[in-house]
Amino acid sequence: MNNKSFDALKLQESLKLLDEQLLLGDAPSTGLVVCGGSALIATGLVMRTTRDIDILAFLDNNGVQFPKVGRGYPERVQGSGL
Repeated sequence: MNNKSFDALKLQESLKLLDEQLLLGDAPSTGLVVCGGSALIATGLVMRTTRDIDILAFLDNNGVQFPKVGRGYPERVQGSGL
């Protein structure tokens, strides 16, 4: 595994850091809808590595919220390395 890959431990650590940043920013509670390798790792279905976390949508009190970006591609979280 190279230093740019996520395994289960690194994925968990990365999501915890994101959670801490959101708490520091006083962001509302939000869930993430993910797919791909990170979803397989998070659910324990497959033990592998991945290079990113594919976020499709957000879950909040109003249900599923899809990002509003051009060309159907989600924006990367600035400065997160994700």
